[in-house]
Amino acid sequence: MKEKTMIYFLTFFIYSFLFILCFHLFYNPKTVLFYQGLKFLFLIFFLFLIFLFVFRKKSRQNFFHYFSASVFSFSLLLSFFVVFPVTFERSITMYLLKTISQNQKITKKDLEKKLIDEYILKNKALEKRLNEQKVINFIEVKNSKVYLTEKGKKFLKIANLIDKIFGINVFYE
Repeated sequence: MKEKTMIYFLTFFIYSFLFILCFHLFYNPKTVLFYQGLKFLFLIFFLFLIFLFVFRKKSRQNFFHYFSASVFSFSLLLSFFVVFPVTFERSITMYLLKTISQNQKITKKDLEKKLIDEYILKNKALEKRLNEQKVINFIEVKNSKVYLTEKGKKFLKIANLIDKIFGINVFYE
């Protein structure tokens, strides 16, 4: 049992190290963070599979636990990545909390001004989000006008269904 636990622990540790290393070596801030992370996760997963395939041929061991540990590591890191880095990168709430921590006596009016002037205008939040949506083909821009693509319309239908199922009222009517 200890050996199997070590397989999972070591696989997760190596997988995590490689995932973080990918961000430090290859991350491009001009790309969509979510897709960049997915690319890194799949790359590492396939490297693990290749390693397991080659190693299995040489050792003749049962590699069920090694494969399971790879799937487990992929799943756990994907969940962590989406819940934390991706959410933090996109979150107005995180911007507000950081701004408040740097300006302990800020008024609501000043906070609103900073949100608009810094988060939206200076950091080009709208441009960044529009570029992301163009990359994933949810919108297209023609003659300075923004249009939903068919793919974008289908996504919104699914999003509205999820919104209704959970009753979270994210989408304003």
